[in-house]
Amino acid sequence: MQQHRFTVKQAAAELGIPADAVYNWLRLRQVPARRDPSGRWCIPWDPATREIYRQKVAGSFRLKPVLPACGADAAGTPTAWRGRRSASPGVVASPSE
Repeated sequence: MQQHRFTVKQAAAELGIPADAVYNWLRLRQVPARRDPSGRWCIPWDPATREIYRQKVAGSFRLKPVLPACGADAAGTPTAWRGRRSASPGVVASPSE
């Protein structure tokens, strides 16, 4: 049986969290992964490893997973929120608008 291997971006997308969170866990050696010959992280995405990562997300008070149906852009902003921002950065719409 061939084992699936995920990149950090793939794992983050699967978990609905920013890739930075996964990189932080890897840096602190809190989750299983290895580096390939080019230095990129490879995460074995078997059921046991997937559960370890999901438990890390569930145990975090900072991470708020985005539902996979919504997705997120590269900055981690849920794509469902696009278009709901004010036209000018830093400007908050008044209640009369």
